[in-house]
Amino acid sequence: MKLRLSRRLYTVGLVGAAAVLVGVLGAGLVSFGTVAFGVRTPDAVARQVGAHYGDPHPRIIALFSTTTDNPPHDPMYGMTLRGRFRHGRLRARFVRFSALADKTYVWGLVGYNDARAMLWWEAELGPLPK
Repeated sequence: MKLRLSRRLYTVGLVGAAAVLVGVLGAGLVSFGTVAFGVRTPDAVARQVGAHYGDPHPRIIALFSTTTDNPPHDPMYGMTLRGRFRHGRLRARFVRFSALADKTYVWGLVGYNDARAMLWWEAELGPLPK
């Protein structure tokens, strides 16, 4: 017995399968927080902060991602960058800070030298360009 499928049925089947696949994978990706609209990557945040301090290509040496304590529990990053940073006449090798992942808000910026001695502290930096 030979099974014959019409082209119309075959096309509808492919479109339906693709829709189900996107629905299932999309829901999984969003629920695990790996892909979300409007969320900036840690690299993008690092480049923006690095550029503000004079180094457009800093290296991320420490990174954690979490959510804010208060509702709506926005995604955020805490990171330490290594590079050549300037703040006025001060020069730092490391900058540590926290940043909201879905907004242009960065706070608690601390610049350190090679000996890990604190050189400067800024309460907040912003708004960063999108």
